[in-house]
Amino acid sequence: MRSKILIAISFLFIYHINIFGQNRFFEKGYIISLNGDTINGYINKLRMNQMFDGVDFKNKLEDTNLHFFPNQIKSFCFPERNMNFESVKYRAYENDSTISLFGLQLVSGKLSLYRIEKIDEDNEQIFDKNNDHIYIVKNDTSYTELRITESMPVDKYYENKEYIVQLFSLFDNADNLVSEISNTGFNDKDLTKIITIYNSRFSNKVTAVFKNKSKLKIKKGITASFYSLNSTTDADYTPISIGYFWDILDPDHSQHVSWLTGVNYFKPINGINSKDNYISVPLLANVNLSNGTIAPFLNIGFVFYSKLLFQSFSVSTSIGFGTYINDKYLVSIAYEYPSFDHIFTGDYFKYHWLNFKVGVKLY
Repeated sequence: MRSKILIAISFLFIYHINIFGQNRFFEKGYIISLNGDTINGYINKLRMNQMFDGVDFKNKLEDTNLHFFPNQIKSFCFPERNMNFESVKYRAYENDSTISLFGLQLVSGKLSLYRIEKIDEDNEQIFDKNNDHIYIVKNDTSYTELRITESMPVDKYYENKEYIVQLFSLFDNADNLVSEISNTGFNDKDLTKIITIYNSRFSNKVTAVFKNKSKLKIKKGITASFYSLNSTTDADYTPISIGYFWDILDPDHSQHVSWLTGVNYFKPINGINSKDNYISVPLLANVNLSNGTIAPFLNIGFVFYSKLLFQSFSVSTSIGFGTYINDKYLVSIAYEYPSFDHIFTGDYFKYHWLNFKVGVKLY
């Protein structure tokens, strides 16, 4: 009965999240209007290649999304990431039309550099992984598109580095940078370097380099757990546990998936193992369903158990759900079972642990 109740609660939990938590992955940021006004709020952080055409913005998390195209605002920014997107206009290589997109800013100065991820019929990825994007260089109010153009003759494959020719034409003092320009690769690092060198040598204007990298977001704190064991042999086996957890998220890879680990000490309060002491280390993938005041998550992974002094060792699989409250408190419940054998035999609930956990995040 208890297991059926747990399944019912899980389905209701997931249903609730699908309805109310779908559009809550917004980060603090701001937009710059066409009039130059800074408007603070929250920006929907999508995959990189989805933010060049437009951006979803909210003044407050509870507000309705406002979608802005590149011709409607000047720029948008994620301050914590040092990540800035500006509206750029350039002549398309393939048909000489004018295109407006948001460009990820890499350098600002006399010459500013932007990257745009796009694939079109004249810039398709053939063999070179670096050929799935272009760069835009801004000089005053004019924009120049840098790209690799490739062709494949019958007898060999070769690469035409058109961007090198474009760099020579962009630099007023290119004769003094022949070696540096010629050895520039078609990547963020090399192009950022050559633009920065040019700006520092031939301009008094301040040059800024955008790292576009985020710090790891780490939640850490203390927890207390109560285990309820269902077993045909140890029905009264009831451990309690205290521990320390780390919930680690890398925003550059995902806003939704973090890794939960930690160290726990627990001791059975009854049963045949009541004199034993154990430690456990979870390794769980957390799927974060919201970043609001109530921030629910699902997780799945493994928990490694050992008696103190490593007298024995075992591994359980775990699946659970929980929530952070006010970014401070943690409440969760997990279903653990000791091996995959039960999956194939159908005895899902013959032997399992229910882990009820509460915690407090420390700063």
